[in-house]
Amino acid sequence: MSEEAKVLLCGDSAVTVQFGETAKISINQKVRAFEQLLLKNKPRGILETIPTYRSLMIYYDPLTLQIADLRQYLLELAGFLSDEEVQAENEGIRVPVWYQPPGSEIEMVAEYENKSVEEIVRIHTQHEHYVFMLGFTPGNAYIGCPQKTFSIPRKSTPTARPYAGSVAVWSNQTGIGGALTSPTGWYSLGRSPLLPYDPRRSEPILFKSGQWIQFYAIDADQYTQIEHEVREMRYVPELYQHK
Repeated sequence: MSEEAKVLLCGDSAVTVQFGETAKISINQKVRAFEQLLLKNKPRGILETIPTYRSLMIYYDPLTLQIADLRQYLLELAGFLSDEEVQAENEGIRVPVWYQPPGSEIEMVAEYENKSVEEIVRIHTQHEHYVFMLGFTPGNAYIGCPQKTFSIPRKSTPTARPYAGSVAVWSNQTGIGGALTSPTGWYSLGRSPLLPYDPRRSEPILFKSGQWIQFYAIDADQYTQIEHEVREMRYVPELYQHK
């Protein structure tokens, strides 16, 4: 597998190990497996690892590690990455969504996709989704779907202040608004009462890279109930086993 890995320089204290050119689950699983292998065999001087869709960024101390030695080590380590280690996670989490609340743009998505609002909800809830990576804001997950869902592009003009908990899409990707709202070019389908980031929890980040997500529809009353339980820290996320 070493011939597939490329080590790219990122300034004077970081490198990226790239495993492919596209955002595929199979490539992302290689990234995650390589990160675990590196952490188990971490040389002195490695400071931090950050997995992305198709690569692993590695921060290192240039006073401890020479770039030539690090590059050679990473390529050799990638050669030990076996198919047995590149396995998909089987943990899934069910995420409730109130589709079409006030402020939702689901009708715009339905019009672009030439489908009814009900069909948009059905498509979004019938398939499992996959968490590729985390980033941008605390708890923000980049979520894709193995099956084709939508084809709508990003907005030409971003929304400056999306509402908290917005479940938004562009093309085959879904995002869930976290603790910090920021401008977005994605289209909102609805809202989730869950908090992707909550510093009060023992594990503040709700989602994990490699995790599966099953969205399901709730109504306004259910949203209010779950939101109250989340605020009171009484809500327990519903987990399941991905098959």
